Amino acid sequence: MATAKAKPAVKPQRYTSWLQINVALAALATARAEHERLKAKLDERIAAAQTAIGEDAESKALEVQSIEQGIESFLHERKQELMGEEGNRTLQLENGKVGLRWGPPKLVTMSKVTFEKVLERALSLPAGLRRLFVRDDPSLDKKALLKAIREEAIPDTVRRELGVDARQEEYAVIEPA
Repeated sequence: MATAKAKPAVKPQRYTSWLQINVALAALATARAEHERLKAKLDERIAAAQTAIGEDAESKALEVQSIEQGIESFLHERKQELMGEEGNRTLQLENGKVGLRWGPPKLVTMSKVTFEKVLERALSLPAGLRRLFVRDDPSLDKKALLKAIREEAIPDTVRRELGVDARQEEYAVIEPA
């Protein structure tokens, strides 16, 4: 791996006459022009490399995505074959490990219901229930509502009346060796 070179300390030129300054100004103009030309050439080469490598990287990213989606589809189609001890849904293969895991539960609204509508409905609940899910500001305490649904602390009728449910998504685990 290439290591970055430390920039050399710049030692200022020493001039003793106006003639030397005049010659230095010409040299400066030439050096600046050459510096700009070299920077432009470098930028062109970097852009070309990024384009070439970028296309390869994008192509490889699509290949990775295609393989992962294929594996994930296969896992969901064959999830019963993955059931192991204690509900472990992982299979160790020669070239890696695959499986299914549950993501964290999240609060979702039912069809055509917004969280603003859920808040309106929660505000109309009896005080004891309302206090559990509506903050003082008033805003919906989604975390408390999700917890209550998961712990079955509120009746299904109230949950449906509010228009919410708890949902947990299963996602694929793909770990190449």
